[in-house]
Amino acid sequence: MVIEKRGTNGRFLPGHCGGPGNPHARKVHRLRSTLLNTVTSTDIEEIVHKLISMAKGGDVAAIKELLDRTIGKPVTAVELSGVDGEPLQFVRFQNVIMQALAEFPEARIAVAMRLKELIDVQDGSSGFVGDGAGPGADDESAGAGP
Repeated sequence: MVIEKRGTNGRFLPGHCGGPGNPHARKVHRLRSTLLNTVTSTDIEEIVHKLISMAKGGDVAAIKELLDRTIGKPVTAVELSGVDGEPLQFVRFQNVIMQALAEFPEARIAVAMRLKELIDVQDGSSGFVGDGAGPGADDESAGAGP
């Protein structure tokens, strides 16, 4: 006989706890509360002034921390490439997108128009390898398989 611990919605049924949880959560909460109750705004101001002073003195770690906290971390660029570093083929992306939107004609047209705008703006210098046909140029070929 198998006793079901979960209901159809995935939640644990009454009488069946989910597990022990985080055994350190209470201690971390107490420590964090102590820290927040102890540190004053004056302390934070002094620390920030020290960080600024260290950054101005050439401390690279302080410079990085100061910039990360004030203007944010740099955005990571993502380079897309195919198998074994081959260039991506824009037409394949276009076809996949158009197939996914087959059930939504209005969205399909809107996406095709935007893709065409991208190609027109970049004037063939998109970095994608394709046959040069812009999306939406021929809706039938846009919906065709790869």
